Amino acid sequence: MYEYTGRVRYSECDRFGKLSTAGVINYLQDTATLHSEDKKVGLAYLAEHNIGWVVTNYTMRIRELPKMGDRITIRTYPHSMRACVAYRSFEMLNGKGERFAEVISTWALMNIKEMKPVKVTDEMLAAYDPLICPDFSPNSVKLKAEANGEKVGEFVVTEAEIDTNGHMNNGAYARIAEKFLPEDVKFENMVYSFKKMLFLDDKAEIFKAVTTDGSIQVQFMKNGEQIFLAQFN
Repeated sequence: MYEYTGRVRYSECDRFGKLSTAGVINYLQDTATLHSEDKKVGLAYLAEHNIGWVVTNYTMRIRELPKMGDRITIRTYPHSMRACVAYRSFEMLNGKGERFAEVISTWALMNIKEMKPVKVTDEMLAAYDPLICPDFSPNSVKLKAEANGEKVGEFVVTEAEIDTNGHMNNGAYARIAEKFLPEDVKFENMVYSFKKMLFLDDKAEIFKAVTTDGSIQVQFMKNGEQIFLAQFN
């Protein structure tokens, strides 16, 4: 288990003064990255081996988003690694030690130059040992896009949205997607599924749909191919 503690900053909040869901994803990424850095398998190690971790799925349950200035603690548990895939669970606690969010995530280890999956290294397996599987995580959800999606916008990837792997950062996907959610609805369950990568100057179309159970889906498409799919309920 690895733990990071901080306070919610003004720049991380939405218009209502609460941590945005994009801000939650950034905290997850930062905590996982700091964990790897402290275990000596961080950015320098990854760059040396021309590899990088790519998130393919976040399944979240968020009971209450913290507000600006609140103290929060993020704990992460890498609990399974096989072939090129790794699983990490997260819990987020408020200043009273109460859990307000649970997340399970799936990551793929990629050769960054060739954009092909590679096997988790022995150094990584040793660094994260022992692997602990917490019992609070929601089950990972696989999404299927609704056929009734309506185009609601488009965007072009900017330099500010590119991360160290050379593609658009996951937090940027979430930030764009949440712009198309109703402001008067509180969503507790969220799934973010990353299918393909977007690179600098790529143009993507945004589609929105409502599922039979009332969930809202936001989908990014590039040249008719699904890039990203998120679902909120």
